[in-house]
Amino acid sequence: MVDSSTITLFSDILKGVGRNPITGKKKGSIKIHTMINAMEDVPCMIKFPSAATHDHIFLKDLDLKKGSYVVFDKGYVDYQQYHEWTLNDFYFVSRQKDNARYTSLEEFDIPDKINDGVLKDEKIELLVSLIIKLIMIVIQRKAQRKWAYSNMMYVIRHHLMTYIDLFKFLKNPEDK
Repeated sequence: MVDSSTITLFSDILKGVGRNPITGKKKGSIKIHTMINAMEDVPCMIKFPSAATHDHIFLKDLDLKKGSYVVFDKGYVDYQQYHEWTLNDFYFVSRQKDNARYTSLEEFDIPDKINDGVLKDEKIELLVSLIIKLIMIVIQRKAQRKWAYSNMMYVIRHHLMTYIDLFKFLKNPEDK
């Protein structure tokens, strides 16, 4: 999982982002990019560029193993990087930008009595199975008890709307 935070500094040491304030005194900012291994819950990579550096630059620094999954927000959009990852069997999950392209499968009529805020109703193609697979891999690796993938999927789907300590449950389902 990859994300970033911006910290405003007390002086203009590093280039900040945004407009200059009316006072003309702009403080610098530093950005913290962090990659966390979902299996370990601790950072495995941290970088500190100036806040003016675009987020997608961080993706080029990632040292990924074949078959790795990376999850990040839409600030990291870099279609060239996505293409390279696809060619090298790296997988990624990100939010879609407003101007992103997608495949429209079907468009539906909007009834007149529906709120005017509804502009379009359509069925689009999204690859959510990749997200589910990533979650299941994390759960399967964290579970101490060995589960057949299909059994684990059934249990999770069955308990999707109930509160349970999932990892405790997967370790020992009989323990209440």
